[in-house]
Amino acid sequence: MVVSRRCSSRVAAACIAFALIVATSPRPRAEAVPPIDKRITYILPQWLEFLSATDVPQQAARLRTTR
Repeated sequence: MVVSRRCSSRVAAACIAFALIVATSPRPRAEAVPPIDKRITYILPQWLEFLSATDVPQQAARLRTTR
C-alpha cells in the first residue's frame, strides 16, 4: 500500500506538470516593432524608371562588387 501511494502521487505530480507545460503558451521570440517616430523625416531615393529598366541585374552586380 505504501508503494502504491508513492507511485500514484508521483504519477499525479507528473500529470500536473505535463498539464502545466502543455497549457502554457510559448512566449513570442520576436519583439514587437517600435512605433514610428513622427518627429523623424525619412528621405528615400526614388527611381522612376525602375519598371522600364532592363539592366537592373547588371547594376546590382556592379554595386555588389564596388566597395
